Amino acid sequence: MKVYFSDVSLNLKKNRFLLENLLNWSRSSLLEQAIEMKTMDLSHIVLETILFFDENVEQKKINIVNNFQKELICQFDKNFIRIVIRNLFNNAIKFTPPNGKIEIGFEELENDYKIYFKDSGIGLTEEEINLLKNLKPIESKKGTANETGSGIGLLICNEVLQKLNSNLVIESNLNQGSKFSFYLKK
Repeated sequence: MKVYFSDVSLNLKKNRFLLENLLNWSRSSLLEQAIEMKTMDLSHIVLETILFFDENVEQKKINIVNNFQKELICQFDKNFIRIVIRNLFNNAIKFTPPNGKIEIGFEELENDYKIYFKDSGIGLTEEEINLLKNLKPIESKKGTANETGSGIGLLICNEVLQKLNSNLVIESNLNQGSKFSFYLKK
């Protein structure tokens, strides 16, 4: 009986996440929601996201390396950056095989922080990367445990980051993993 309730709980979480994404994206696109840039600690949102997807990570036995062990004070809109971080982390989980690894971290640059999500997943083709860079949808693929998705998560990330005067940087090799990163002002 416990397994059944755990599965129901996981499905509800996934549906809630997808619904939140669709609603936030439509709000940002259709209503052109105002951006509220504030100086805040990004590490809290990263930890919140890791905890949100804890069951997914445990089911696939993925090793999470969280390099946000201290405050990372930078400028961002909390609601918009939450959309980006949740989508990138969810994709990393979805496309990383069981017993794989996901690293979440940052690099300090002169005026910015480069935030990154690196996984040992299935990677993207060059064609898929080019489509995403040009804000074109890619065909939705099943995850390594047959997870499904809408195929618009990375498009949402790209759109949101552009609103925040940043961009999504994609480094990926098929069957060798991916690294998705973006920049935030110090």
